[in-house]
Amino acid sequence: MAGVVTSLEERVSAVLNQRFHVHAMDVHRNSEAERISGRIVTSDFDGMQQIDRQRVVHNALRDALGADSDGVSIILTFTPDEYEALRED
Repeated sequence: MAGVVTSLEERVSAVLNQRFHVHAMDVHRNSEAERISGRIVTSDFDGMQQIDRQRVVHNALRDALGADSDGVSIILTFTPDEYEALRED
């Protein structure tokens, strides 16, 4: 069936794209830990503390993926300004 999202990486990406206004994103499987990790850059995080960003991302993944969200180790969260500052260093 065309268009069916099957891998956990694809499913995580789809959830994040649906939940946030994504500026940039990278989601991949860590071959050593065999868990998903990545980064998301969105202005939705403006004014939020890092712990609150992680909570929002975790809750979005848990709500959409249920127990499959346990396969995600960490998604780093950045605002566009934070991400640009990192790229300039």
